[in-house]
Amino acid sequence: MKSIITVLAVIALSLSVNSWALNDDEALMLYFTFDEDNGGTVKDVSGNNIEGSLEGAVWSKDGKIGGAVHLENDQQFVEVDAVPELDITDELTIQAWFFPEESQGDSNLMGRRSGANVGGYCLQWSAQFTGAPQIETWINIGGWQGSRNKQTIKPGLEEWHHVSSTFDGDMIRQYIDGKLDVEFAPPKGKINSIEVVFRIGKAQTGLPGMVGLVDEVPFTTAPSPLMKLIRIWKTAFSLLSLLMTNSLQRGVS
Repeated sequence: MKSIITVLAVIALSLSVNSWALNDDEALMLYFTFDEDNGGTVKDVSGNNIEGSLEGAVWSKDGKIGGAVHLENDQQFVEVDAVPELDITDELTIQAWFFPEESQGDSNLMGRRSGANVGGYCLQWSAQFTGAPQIETWINIGGWQGSRNKQTIKPGLEEWHHVSSTFDGDMIRQYIDGKLDVEFAPPKGKINSIEVVFRIGKAQTGLPGMVGLVDEVPFTTAPSPLMKLIRIWKTAFSLLSLLMTNSLQRGVS
């Protein structure tokens, strides 16, 4: 019981800080939680008041945490206008929870690039080049620099997975479910600046989108205290669920 009370205290503290942190974290450029059905739009909670439109995609209550966006086929997407907050050229962290429903040859999870495939940055979900669907991180630094054929982790279908792709000015790293999957050094330079929309799902190039659910999408320009706080909160919530399950199994109320 003491363990449960301790975890509850951690969650309460995290929630009390969250409302302050969302609008005070200068590194946080965008955060889509997908927790509410807003009638065809998705609201950013970073404080930058960015809005996305659901183009065929639908809101689902079955997210990793709260709701999610459901891309029911490979032609659907969420689109955000070309806003300066997402034209990130220095340090970058892209994160998302994704629930892939199909093995696809080559598909777009999310990204910023033009119809002529000039970026920006993007994440892809592709089996075409490795024989099994895997995440690919692509960042344009003097041309596209990607993790294709470097990955080792093969996320399973019909399961929630977390991706975190980072560029710290020196190295590109790709993490899957908290484990380092790929790291490599791109050419020296900045991420290519381009005025273009951001999409989750079908790409601006016409590349089909990943079929499945997407949840909790934050973009940061540097290591973010808020993202660390959110990870603590999620860990505490998972621990609470485990402790309560164990207590019920032992007959402890």
